[in-house]
Amino acid sequence: MLKPEDVRDKTFSRAIRGYNVDEVDAFLDEIVLTLNELYAEIADLEEKKKYLEEEEKNLKKQLEEVELAKEKIIEEAKVAAKEIIEAAIEKAKEFAGGE
Repeated sequence: MLKPEDVRDKTFSRAIRGYNVDEVDAFLDEIVLTLNELYAEIADLEEKKKYLEEEEKNLKKQLEEVELAKEKIIEEAKVAAKEIIEAAIEKAKEFAGGE
């Protein structure tokens, strides 16, 4: 991959009917600036990627915890419902027997 210093340090041989050296140097300077900006952006995006991967990991862990809590609540609700139904049946038997 081309690095800014590769562009900055590049030299060309001179020819009689060659390009304007100042124009070439100015353009190479623009390329170096652009490459520096792109490398900085790549580094920033890599940091954001690491952050987002960590966030994803944390969210997956939280989701697993929520799923476990949900399962526990459902089981507790089933047990409570069964106890309520059994108690109601007993009361109904007592009421029917009491008449």
